[in-house]
Amino acid sequence: MKFSDFMLIITGITLIAAIVIITMIAIDVYRNPPSKNSTNDVELTFIAVGDDNNIYLSSSLSSALPWTKYEKGTTLTYITKLLDGSFAAIGKSNNRIYTSLYLNKEYPWILSNSSQLLKCLIQLKGVGTFAAIGIDNKIYTSPTLTNGGTWTELTSTKSLIQLTQLNDKTFAGIGTDNKIYTSPTLTNGVTWTNPGSTALLLSLIQLSDNTFAGIGTDKKIYTSGSLTTNTDWKEEPNSCCFISLTTNT
Repeated sequence: MKFSDFMLIITGITLIAAIVIITMIAIDVYRNPPSKNSTNDVELTFIAVGDDNNIYLSSSLSSALPWTKYEKGTTLTYITKLLDGSFAAIGKSNNRIYTSLYLNKEYPWILSNSSQLLKCLIQLKGVGTFAAIGIDNKIYTSPTLTNGGTWTELTSTKSLIQLTQLNDKTFAGIGTDNKIYTSPTLTNGVTWTNPGSTALLLSLIQLSDNTFAGIGTDKKIYTSGSLTTNTDWKEEPNSCCFISLTTNT
């Protein structure tokens, strides 16, 4: 056998082996896509925006361990998880909507082509449409986050800085006075009433066990079993300093 023929055979074998390896990698990625929760840092349970406008992660609100800072390239004022498992956020520099399919660093925030300027937004459970608080503290709704949808203002008895949907599909908001307000629906002419809580908050969410977590005006995280006056808000450890809070559920 000539040396040139031998080298040709070796080259062919090497090429075939490379094709096999690439194919196996592609099959593995297809069968096991990167997790939407993958950060290679901590087990995601709680996601917060710090007062430095970066993302912070924690596996527990009551953990003695500090929150893990997670830079993702865009500074934010608000973050939420959407119904399909992706994420939406509000940019610090422009109050515009950003979205990301995954939270890990390989997937950057993508600026939405919606021109609406917002403070926060939520996706309505069981419906899929969106509700938001504009920079004018008014409520807006839209069927989509793109410019294909029109943001419609809802008249309201309260000006709000933050909005959340509770587990029973009713709504809670934080007024410009930082007090908690609730409403059974989110329709034009919506009426908000204070449920009795005297807490002053920047942000509020309800957890899967029906308790509540909020960020106080001191930028610390507090938890409570109720929104009424007869339940104290407990300050959680290592919980400063944040401006927005959401869960990964």
